[in-house]
Amino acid sequence: MPIIEYETSGDTDLLVKMRGIREVLDYQIRNIVQHAAEVAADQMTRHWDAAPHHGTSEDTIARSIRVTTPVFHAGGAGGGGYWEVQAGPGPDRPEHFEYVWEGTGVFGPTHMPYRSHSGSAMPVPGYGRGFAQSVSGQRPQQEWFTEAQRTAERAVAEGIQGIRFERTP
Repeated sequence: MPIIEYETSGDTDLLVKMRGIREVLDYQIRNIVQHAAEVAADQMTRHWDAAPHHGTSEDTIARSIRVTTPVFHAGGAGGGGYWEVQAGPGPDRPEHFEYVWEGTGVFGPTHMPYRSHSGSAMPVPGYGRGFAQSVSGQRPQQEWFTEAQRTAERAVAEGIQGIRFERTP
């Protein structure tokens, strides 16, 4: 984002002008990051609303998607700084989110299949005849997040192209 990271030295006229429009730019940049987070969160919510859910409707990933208020993180003595906003499952996300994100069984942190403790077949809903000696587990599901991130990046790029440098009356 060259507009935000632009640096110059020794040209006081340019520095004065940059200070003069800083307020306008800050407002526009704040709105860009807010909009990008909102469209990303909307895409995440639509993904999970379309997916089959387990548990109650209150216990879904879609209902836990949140967008924070934009926060400005000031730069050091040289100025700068950036706006930050977060979008994604909030702290009230359902307990099963960890398994969706990291995967389970051979795809998860243990890298071990699920096996029956007694050695006999265990019931597995939706699996062939409904019973199996072992199952691999669930693959991590992170594509929905990656796609939402791409959506946010496109929204930021479109927003940057629309930045106005003049003061509005």
